[in-house]
Amino acid sequence: MQRKAESDFSDLRSMREFPTMHPRVIGLTGGIGSGKSTVRRALAAFGIPGWSADEAGRAVYRDHAALRRWVADQWGEHLLLRDAAGRDVDVNRAALGDIAFQDPAALAALSERIHPLVAEAFANWHVAQSQRVAPPAWVVREAAILFESGTDRDCTITLNIEAPEAERIERVMRRDGATHEAVRDRMNRQWSDAQRRERADWTLHNGKADALLPQIEAFLRGLPVDGL
Repeated sequence: MQRKAESDFSDLRSMREFPTMHPRVIGLTGGIGSGKSTVRRALAAFGIPGWSADEAGRAVYRDHAALRRWVADQWGEHLLLRDAAGRDVDVNRAALGDIAFQDPAALAALSERIHPLVAEAFANWHVAQSQRVAPPAWVVREAAILFESGTDRDCTITLNIEAPEAERIERVMRRDGATHEAVRDRMNRQWSDAQRRERADWTLHNGKADALLPQIEAFLRGLPVDGL
């Protein structure tokens, strides 16, 4: 486990003007295959609800017919997934991803459409958490491009997950059925570990040789109960 500051979390106030949102937000990030979702689920087991930008990104295609139509108009009807009645209900995200990650202009255009919808989804979820009978003090916002998108500005504390590159590639190949080259290409399009580590308040290590749970417990012990 690596912590940017050796003193307690109150010292982070001088590093960033934190939002006053309630519940306060832990921004969770890391490279592909690092184990972000594993950490999100572990934090949920400790009573901190979690939200995933990747899951929200999948949902926006199902929820927004206008977005699906825009995708088809830009890159072809073959990207639409249809139900038994022939109605488009989703998009082929794998095929769309192949297009976007090979064409920076396509990726930029897609991001411009998707990111506001994903941000809106988080805002709605965050409000719902604040309206619970017993609102949690903290929630998790998991996003692979937390820093790249500037979403970290809406977070109180940022938590970065790292793992050895070879292990990350192996995990994604096994999980997604992707080739080694495809995973490496996706990794090359993300920030490096060093860039994320420099920006994050905390970094946890999630390799095979690392004991993840004690690191998570140490992180949780440092969280202030009543905010910063």
